[in-house]
Amino acid sequence: GVFTPGHSGDFLAGSHTPKRAFTQSSFRRCDVAGEIYGHHYNCSPVEAVSENSRSWWLGHIESQLSCGNELDAIGFADEYDRWDWRERQCKYIVNNVRCYEFYGGDWWLPLWDRAFVDFWMKVPLLMRRQRLWGCRQFESYIHDATNGKVDISAPKLTVERLLGKVRRRMPQPIRKPWNRLERWRRGRTQPINALARYAPEEVARLTRQGYSINGIVLYHHLAERERWM
Repeated sequence: GVFTPGHSGDFLAGSHTPKRAFTQSSFRRCDVAGEIYGHHYNCSPVEAVSENSRSWWLGHIESQLSCGNELDAIGFADEYDRWDWRERQCKYIVNNVRCYEFYGGDWWLPLWDRAFVDFWMKVPLLMRRQRLWGCRQFESYIHDATNGKVDISAPKLTVERLLGKVRRRMPQPIRKPWNRLERWRRGRTQPINALARYAPEEVARLTRQGYSINGIVLYHHLAERERWM
């Protein structure tokens, strides 16, 4: 059979574009590297990274960028999304199709069609903010295509979503332990339950230390790899 996943429509519509791009007008090259480091290099606790190691990684990220030293908001957003496309979407998200191949299936990625990508490259930055414009267009299309029988409009504000908004506005000392609790909860309830293979107390211990869900998986993978080397 042929599997048709939705990779990476949300990214193209602007879901990964940093919020700073819509509130700040000027940036430097190091701002792009810092944003990438803070958002993507987050598998292990920040406290576990030495200052020398952090400086090395920031320099490594900067060496991958193709922008100049002075950027406006559009240049900042474009350079960040370019890195995300090259280093995250291609190597991590899209590579999920390998599981279909493993089980003998085939795949098709319609949202990476060249014409579709070219279209989003021409959409102004402000229309990509939190992918709101893209979501409205998709909702309208589905509504018209089904004669109004299918409604995929954004869900109403639930208690859980409200708590998420409150948490993001909390001071860092309060937000930090709450974030760790939330990561632990998501790890136990996510659809594929990636952490079910590990003892609950081990998951709780690593979560308290600041490991993300992917970080916990990597932690055990590297530990197992060392045992076999």
